[in-house]
Amino acid sequence: MKRVFLIFGLFLLSSCATAAQMRAASIRQNAQAAMVRAKSCLENVMDEPGFQSLAAHMPMDLKGIPTMEQLIDNGVPNDEDTKKLIKLHDEIEPCRQQLVKDYMRIAPSIASILIDEYEKSDLITADLVQHKITWGEANKQRQALKAEITEKVTAAVQEIDRGLAEENAAELANRQRVFNAWMQWQQNQQLINSLNRPVTTNCTQFGNSTNCTSY
Repeated sequence: MKRVFLIFGLFLLSSCATAAQMRAASIRQNAQAAMVRAKSCLENVMDEPGFQSLAAHMPMDLKGIPTMEQLIDNGVPNDEDTKKLIKLHDEIEPCRQQLVKDYMRIAPSIASILIDEYEKSDLITADLVQHKITWGEANKQRQALKAEITEKVTAAVQEIDRGLAEENAAELANRQRVFNAWMQWQQNQQLINSLNRPVTTNCTQFGNSTNCTSY
């Protein structure tokens, strides 16, 4: 019976994932699915033949790394380029909206960063089509914006990880306290049972000597 109690106690202590561990797994799984969905959506838009002429002036892939020629491009969009830039913005907007919605459910802190990044990116596009900045300046600003969002998202992920790690440690510590209390209770029950158990005494006599044994 004692062995059964011990096995049950160990099961109680370590068999199940903590709530923090399950939430971390859910965040990873849902975030990965959201990024795959967004990547597919954005690539479908950027791969449209009508936008390919823009690739001479700006990166048209998700890496978003401009060439040296694009960084020093002192030109500004012509009327046709402007129409394409506006259309490109309008077509990628649903992709952005979906990603924000996904992260509002997964990690609101990251959704807030995305919203801020999209607003700043739109301002760059607005300045570009109004000829306030050149292609090269727009590429430099977007490159700086990408570095900024990467830093912010990394910090947000680290903060989420810290919070989950603290929750996990707290739950494991609580499990240990419950386990210790449970083991102490079992020991107390065994002691009480031993005190309440009826005592049987057998005595044997050899001549003038009597020996008794209790159990």
